[in-house]
Amino acid sequence: MRKPLLSILAALILISALSVLLVANLPSDLQAASPQASASVQQAAPAPAAGRVLKPVPKSPPSNQPLLTFSVLSDAHVRAEDESSHQKLSAALSDLHNLDPNAEAIILNGDMTDGLPEDYEAFRNILETAPLPDKLLYAIGNHEYYKAWHDDQGRWKPASFPNGETEQTSQARFLQFSNAENLYFERIIAGYRFIVLGSEQYRQSAPGNGEDAVLSAKQLHWLDEKLHEEDGSGNPIFVFLHQPLPYTVAGSGLNRGVVAYIPSSNRFCRNTRRLFSSQATRTGN
Repeated sequence: MRKPLLSILAALILISALSVLLVANLPSDLQAASPQASASVQQAAPAPAAGRVLKPVPKSPPSNQPLLTFSVLSDAHVRAEDESSHQKLSAALSDLHNLDPNAEAIILNGDMTDGLPEDYEAFRNILETAPLPDKLLYAIGNHEYYKAWHDDQGRWKPASFPNGETEQTSQARFLQFSNAENLYFERIIAGYRFIVLGSEQYRQSAPGNGEDAVLSAKQLHWLDEKLHEEDGSGNPIFVFLHQPLPYTVAGSGLNRGVVAYIPSSNRFCRNTRRLFSSQATRTGN
């Protein structure tokens, strides 16, 4: 009877050793479970086969660590002569940094300024002293076209709209400030795709455009191709446009705007965010 008893004791020792090893490699939140839970893990652990090398159980990443963080900020409306607008933007950027100093990017989603050269200069000066992530993306808003409402002295002159300002001049000024190659583009940040869209017209082309986003057939075709590209990651795509979705903010219920087919993407506009699943959407401002 002594040999079978020794065999049983040896097996129990092996089971106990394996259980300790497994528990030691469990995430800390599981290690802190009740003794009953630990006992159930020990009882369920099988004995290793002869000659088998035990490998540590890989630890899961902490459940409270996000895969990606970024901020979206719009409608800062910085004007060179309005010191309070400078202070508000500086405070907002500081708050965003304090909330998440490790954010991957900030998307400045339109209406940063009223489109005057001195407004862009004031905005740039604020950015130079602000705590910022490595990546900044800019979308054009309707207010980036507002130089057309001002005369050469920077005074508000709606009666003489467009005051010699063309849409192309407003766009060129925005692109120079944002260092972007186009009003619409794609960037890859931390393995995720960010698509920025932008209105290509303002009221000079057609007074009926109002403050809505007008995207050309070329831009919409580009967007459609981008959204249907397969990168194999399974990650969501983030799409940004300043003008809002219908009936989400004041003035957004007009029967004008952008028609876009957005499957499996997150779309951000100035004050809203929605998740789309293969459906057409029409937006206006």
